[in-house]
Amino acid sequence: MAAVNDRTQEGGAGVVPPDRQADLLARISHEIRTPLNAMTGYAELLGRTELNEQQQLYVSRIVKGSQDLVALLDAWLCKEVRLEDVLEADRYPVVSAVPGSAAANRAFTMLVVEDSALIRDLFTDIFNEEHCTVLTAASAADGLQLARVQMPQLIFIDLHLADSDGWQLARTLRANPETASIPLVVMTGQTLKGEEFRPLFDEFLQKPFQLKPLRALVQYWKTHLDKKGQAADSARETDLLASIRPFWDMQMRRRLLSLTHTGSLPVAIELGHSLEDAGAYYGCEALRETGRRLLRAASTPDIAALDAFIDQLKPLLENEKP
Repeated sequence: MAAVNDRTQEGGAGVVPPDRQADLLARISHEIRTPLNAMTGYAELLGRTELNEQQQLYVSRIVKGSQDLVALLDAWLCKEVRLEDVLEADRYPVVSAVPGSAAANRAFTMLVVEDSALIRDLFTDIFNEEHCTVLTAASAADGLQLARVQMPQLIFIDLHLADSDGWQLARTLRANPETASIPLVVMTGQTLKGEEFRPLFDEFLQKPFQLKPLRALVQYWKTHLDKKGQAADSARETDLLASIRPFWDMQMRRRLLSLTHTGSLPVAIELGHSLEDAGAYYGCEALRETGRRLLRAASTPDIAALDAFIDQLKPLLENEKP
């Protein structure tokens, strides 16, 4: 035993030094949890298809078996799993987008930075029919490039990447003003407390994850970000009207009233020219650009865009002095 201890302390062949044992265990956990995650995820997807009773039983046993293996792995690694950590994944209420709303129809783009092709494919297969575009990257370098070019609304990052680690990638994204505000989700087999992954990451997804909490997490951010987008659109509209109002005259008012009641394309073109000319005369670029956009919508013609312009400009008719 003394000889073994001496070799351990000296880093002898075949023996892991004590200062590297924690890293080795974390790596083993990651490599085991990744295929287990794919097993669980695809089994759950399979369970949603048309199967007979016996096939459903087989699927449930695959899911149960993979979960049992995770429990054994946790016990072997002597992890201290708190009840609140187990329940953490269920903290998101399952929110359904209202049919016909922007959240229901807008393509939501997420980026998954993960070196395992199994997990990348699993994300794609889960969300390919849920109004989501899934971008995937196998390395931190590719993930960073995709994030900068595609500007996804949500990014999942695995902690163990071949060319870097998730912590460094997250720090790089936060340091870039263009990507700093994108929500980041850390994925790992480790059990992380809130103070360990925040504020660098917004969320924590422990591997292996099940489909229900994963879908709930994505739906939460889809709904949350859509509300933020609507608030930003409203603020921009308010700023636009504030810029236009000082130069709004009776001729513009009459043409907008006529356009509101008739939807006439010639009237829309006349109003567009009025706005563009007034913007050029007064040096108001917002007024000039609004006129240009209105002219494009009326000339195309793009009826949907024209209706949107009418709704946007209607507040200028309210409380207007004759």
